[in-house]
Amino acid sequence: MRLLCGVWVNMWAGLNDAVWGGISEVQDFYFLFLSLLFLLACIVPLWALFLAYFKIEKIKVNLKRSSLAISVGEDIGWDPISRSWAIRGVVGAFAFPAQSIKHGVLSAEDYAEFPMTLKVTLRCLGVCLVVSVLGIFISLAIGDLTGWVDVDWF
Repeated sequence: MRLLCGVWVNMWAGLNDAVWGGISEVQDFYFLFLSLLFLLACIVPLWALFLAYFKIEKIKVNLKRSSLAISVGEDIGWDPISRSWAIRGVVGAFAFPAQSIKHGVLSAEDYAEFPMTLKVTLRCLGVCLVVSVLGIFISLAIGDLTGWVDVDWF
């Protein structure tokens, strides 16, 4: 793993020298971190969409007492837009379960009886999405303040 990371860093440094005329190691780390955050922000919705297509029946059956938009008898459609809208509420409820249970969106019994692997997956997706979006904005603000990135809307 260390060798792979070293190759990636050397490749990144060579690209910086060739394209941008060389930038500091701190800037290298900043751009690598920012690109990983963007990648994470792109992967999370795709993984949630995968769950919406292939695990939705299992989710519907296990959330029968909750007041989420997904119910057992309801058809949520086959297109990606309606599927992603249906799963976003579930991901949000599992990202912050205490708040969801407190506000009545998620039933405490459903949360306790929900399959552990699916529960962990949904929670990780929600937390990763929040962290990636906040990280992108914070990184762009830091880059704008230091002059590494020109962001017009800050």
